Amino acid sequence: MATFAATVVATLLVAPVGSADPAVQPKDGAPCDAADPDSQTFAKPRSGTAEPEVLLCVGFQGRRWQRIDRLQRPVHSFYTYGPTETLYPGDVNLGDWWDGVGSTTDAICVAEQSFSDGRPSEIKTNNVGQYFGFKLSPEMASLSLKGNCRWVISPCNGKPGPCTARYVPPTIGSRERDT
Repeated sequence: MATFAATVVATLLVAPVGSADPAVQPKDGAPCDAADPDSQTFAKPRSGTAEPEVLLCVGFQGRRWQRIDRLQRPVHSFYTYGPTETLYPGDVNLGDWWDGVGSTTDAICVAEQSFSDGRPSEIKTNNVGQYFGFKLSPEMASLSLKGNCRWVISPCNGKPGPCTARYVPPTIGSRERDT
């Protein structure tokens, strides 16, 4: 029985987390319906601190990705389509509360914050169908974001409440905050 339980646990740990419709890599001119208006993203994952091509989601109905010269700092809304994207202290306001919201009901979002003071990194994630919040530490060295997710400054300043209702599109149904 112990061998069976260990096999089940091992299978769950290595099983890929996926979506029926995988996210599409953003491209200039392509639809950006999974992202919020004014969200920014990188067309390709960032390598080191060099800034790659930056895209901005423009419009309201029929939104499209549009190439821009550089990140509009501080970043208030960011979109990841799967691979890890990294933001640095100069990209955001340290001390802000952020929320991670899956772009689909089965999306898993992961935020890893590393620190300049030497303490271990903090990893936050959601459960399927939930979103989560985290605070950017004044000692943040980097913020790595992963998943088919929308990342926004929390309208509730880190507290669950009615101000998060905009995260619940009618097609997704009832979501709960994962604290």
